[in-house]
Parts: sequence; C-alpha cells; structure tokens
Amino acid sequence: MLKALDGAYEPTGPEQGPTTVTYRLAVDVRIPMLGMLKRKAEKNIIDTALKELKKRVEG
Repeated sequence: MLKALDGAYEPTGPEQGPTTVTYRLAVDVRIPMLGMLKRKAEKNIIDTALKELKKRVEG
C-alpha cells in the first residue's frame, strides 16, 4: 500500500529559549485513497510522531 514514507522534525529557535518544532511528512501510496481515509492515516501518523517527540524531549 505504501511506496514511501518520509518524515522529519525541524527545530528552530534561539540556542537557549523556546524552540518551535515543525514536522514535515511526505507519503507516497501505491493506490489512490479517498480523502477521508487519507486524512485519518495522516492524523494517526502525526499523532504518533508527536507522542514520540514528547517522550524524547521529556526523557
């Protein structure tokens, strides 16, 4: 179903102080997907990425 899945965290901000993190995601699927299914898959991937980032930052 998936041909490629590529995600990356891009932190920006001063060396000391608040940091903004942008998560970039690129997904290439083998078959066309309905918009509703595509959004649900994107939400699951992004939710997992945020949970993992939180664990790493707090750990």
